[in-house]
Amino acid sequence: MSVAAGIRAGVARRSLQLPKGTWLAGYPNPFRQHRSVRDPLSLTALAVAGEDEGQRALIVSLDLLAIHDELASALRARLAEHTGVPAHAILLSCIHSHSSPLGSALPSSPPAQHAFLAHLEGRLLAAARDAVHTLTPVSLSRATGSVVIGHNRRELTRDGRVVIGTNPEREVDADLDVVALRTTDGRALATLVNHACHPTILSPLNRRASAEWPGAMRALMEAEGAGTVLFLQGATGDVDPNHRWLRGGDAAVTRLGQTVAEAALALLRGPLEPVLGASVQASATVLPLALSVPDESAEGTSSQPTLPRHARELSRQTHVPARWADPLLDRMYPWACTARRDAQQGWVAPVALHSLRIGDLGIASCGAELFQESGRRIKADSPAARTLVAGYTNGMLGYVAPEADHALGGYEVEQSPFLYRLPGVFAPTSEGAVRAALQQQLTQLFAPPH
Repeated sequence: MSVAAGIRAGVARRSLQLPKGTWLAGYPNPFRQHRSVRDPLSLTALAVAGEDEGQRALIVSLDLLAIHDELASALRARLAEHTGVPAHAILLSCIHSHSSPLGSALPSSPPAQHAFLAHLEGRLLAAARDAVHTLTPVSLSRATGSVVIGHNRRELTRDGRVVIGTNPEREVDADLDVVALRTTDGRALATLVNHACHPTILSPLNRRASAEWPGAMRALMEAEGAGTVLFLQGATGDVDPNHRWLRGGDAAVTRLGQTVAEAALALLRGPLEPVLGASVQASATVLPLALSVPDESAEGTSSQPTLPRHARELSRQTHVPARWADPLLDRMYPWACTARRDAQQGWVAPVALHSLRIGDLGIASCGAELFQESGRRIKADSPAARTLVAGYTNGMLGYVAPEADHALGGYEVEQSPFLYRLPGVFAPTSEGAVRAALQQQLTQLFAPPH
């Protein structure tokens, strides 16, 4: 088989240990300090070098819910310093398990949270150094299949509201992508897996750390000889797993993980398309997304003028007293607001967008939760032979919904922004701006040489 000559790769993994008292993030439960470990958490680094000197990229899959933009930026700078990989060519991509920690802390966060972040940095640097130091010639090949372990959760009620439930009339993105990296002697070095489904099988009452179904998938594939497996979570903002929280969570984690693993392994055993070319390039931008923030001066004096708008909005929507909003968020979701007021644009929130080219394979990543429709459109519009879409990468900004979904409202549109302490919701045009920026990155990366 003709494969991408000239590409080298190295892979390394480090376990993640949670200090006693580390919070598990992702649900509105302020008492989710982890008690035990259901299955091991880890981070996995894949270094890739192209045919030209200096063409390097680093992809890290982290068993975290999300990582704050400022922490991701600082860690990428440290990784660049220690590995020589350019910071803009580094993807820190979270699997988004809701039974894993958050890559974020506030000054007021408990010592355990700060200790975990220090531990995370050390393990990340160690894995990245090992991956770069073990670069070896590889062949890359890929396959795309389909698997369904989830449903579209944007349920429309009889009174026209959108709630988190089940909507069989809306699509899911069934695409399952695998990219196999093999050494010159045919040994499986690593496999990239890309699929879109929330890891929310275990309930808000669960206090055991877990990589959820992606962890189960990864373990099963590695046991079957797929090399070291890295999972890139796709555009899963409106896709939940086919499981109810009432019972059987552990069995469902294994079952759904096995379903994806078996489908991925079948792809690896079947005919694979070669990844052609040996160019490794990256493109990055921080895109300011417009926020819709009411002019409160025109609305009259607030009855709670000393409380920030996100606290008042959360109180209005959840009936939790506004004065409790920030203390509860400090426990459940210790996240510093990244929004700023621009003289020309008004209120904006920055989203990190990074794209990679590896041969004729593209990876488009976004520091937000994209809906499955957005992921499918990014892939369809890409000039690459095949494009993987990774959410939750190099930052997190909450859900960026398509314009039609924005009009329908619901948790993702109307409430989630305030959990990130933003002063308003995203403008309806935000999702289109994200897609256009990623399309521009991919077009530049895959432009034919002059």
